Amino acid sequence: MVQFYLLSVVANLLAGAILAASFLERRISLPKGFLSYVEGHRSFELAVALSAFAVGICKLIFVTPGDVPVVGDLLPALAGIVLGFTLWLDFSKDRRAEAAGGPFIERCERLFLDHRTAVGLSGIAIALLHFLAPAVLFL
Repeated sequence: MVQFYLLSVVANLLAGAILAASFLERRISLPKGFLSYVEGHRSFELAVALSAFAVGICKLIFVTPGDVPVVGDLLPALAGIVLGFTLWLDFSKDRRAEAAGGPFIERCERLFLDHRTAVGLSGIAIALLHFLAPAVLFL
């Protein structure tokens, strides 16, 4: 479905920008206060996380007309799932600090949150490639 194509690009761009915001603000001029807006509005971060994750799942299920099922949009779908999960980990980190998260959550935090800039930049790159080359297999 074409709607999921656009939603995937937008959700992956936003999620990647949120994850890599501190890096991007040092390197390029983002709109003033993007990082402070996101930090001040944690519900926005949660909405983007849920959107990216849900659109990633839907991209695996619903196929764009003329595309190959599953592998046609594999990278954007996986990127949405990973970006959404990483943002959710970041959002719920404060709540988990009070209660033990378990070894699985701790491993996920080390894997994803310690490399949040790389995850965010990868998500931005995949979103831009998906937008510029919609008919390429895996994109």
